[in-house]
Amino acid sequence: MIKSFLVYGLVAGVVLVLLSSLAIHQMRGRIGPKDAIFNGRISVLPGATPPGEMAPEQLKVLTWNIHYGVGPEDDQHDRRQPDEVLDTLGRIASAIQQMNPDIVLLQEVDFEADRSGGVDQLEWLQRATKMPYSASIVTWNPRYVPFPYQDPKNWIGQVTSGQAVLSRFPLQHNRRFVLPQPVKNPFWYNWFYLHRSVQQLDVQISATRWIKVYNLHLEAFDGTNRAKQSRIVVQQVRNSMKPGQEMILGGDLNALPPEASAHHGFSDEPDLDYRFDDTIAYLRRELNLQEAGAGVDHSQLTFPAKRPNRRLDYLYASNSWIVVGGGAVSQSDPPSDHLPVVMVLSTREPMGADRPTTQSSPDLRSGDLDPVQIKAPDPVLPERLTGPVPAQGQPPRRSP
Repeated sequence: MIKSFLVYGLVAGVVLVLLSSLAIHQMRGRIGPKDAIFNGRISVLPGATPPGEMAPEQLKVLTWNIHYGVGPEDDQHDRRQPDEVLDTLGRIASAIQQMNPDIVLLQEVDFEADRSGGVDQLEWLQRATKMPYSASIVTWNPRYVPFPYQDPKNWIGQVTSGQAVLSRFPLQHNRRFVLPQPVKNPFWYNWFYLHRSVQQLDVQISATRWIKVYNLHLEAFDGTNRAKQSRIVVQQVRNSMKPGQEMILGGDLNALPPEASAHHGFSDEPDLDYRFDDTIAYLRRELNLQEAGAGVDHSQLTFPAKRPNRRLDYLYASNSWIVVGGGAVSQSDPPSDHLPVVMVLSTREPMGADRPTTQSSPDLRSGDLDPVQIKAPDPVLPERLTGPVPAQGQPPRRSP
């Protein structure tokens, strides 16, 4: 009898372990191909007009990590109510409108995630800012994240989050290139960890002129992994750029410039140490681009937004343009934990620039400001665009 109980208990234990493993496996992220095209997430507001024959005399570009609409404070991973998130998004939209950019690169954007009230933040911001064109990629989409472990009522739950671009000009060829995750993380940890990525797309700034845009969000907590990602970014830029083509590259690079006055000992995150990080030096050397607010002084610091002590956010542009101005934008009451960075470019026409093959433009008519989805000519990859996002094992003091 005792032997039978032991056997039954052992079998039950094995079944329980297998079922638990299967449940955890099913909750993990499912990003899919490392190189994926997302034409189905290019949206256009009705009434949008095509670009003119000539490019504008100046082009204003903005990059901003918006902290998925939960404000500037340290991320405690608690779920936010829709009205709280919408209030913060309203402040972000107002700031974007005041800066009046032509192209906006966004990081940490939630698409109907549980943690941020189920709001499609890109759709909301596009309507609020009235920027005609938008494009997004998904970088984090686990089915369910049981974190923070000790507080089930605030478990992050289902997540879809990523990066996005808002634009006054038409967008095409919206691609995501997935970057490697930290190898130091356990495999099960990476199942629920975001897949940092390059968002690459083409922007039509005149009837015959297209530029390449790269929106980045690099690793925050593993310097070795971030350095590896920077090498892949450089290779991706070289592989995708055509001779004479212009480009803009920017985002939250989670790295300090070599000339920073401090590389460790930050009061908000004392464990961080950037002394051996060469991410920015490598990108500068290998890509040889112009930089918004080149050089570091207090006015170029971007994080944490309320009391910035380091620079994590950058904008770069081709040398064929003239940089008229740019740098970090100070805010007395910031709506995110990062400050935005702007760059103003003089858009003189370069010689020998190529442009991609165009797709036919959608029929855009005036009406309510509801985005119209441009359908891809090929089937859009079956990536779910709704749900919430997981935290990262031990809770970091800030969002990634």
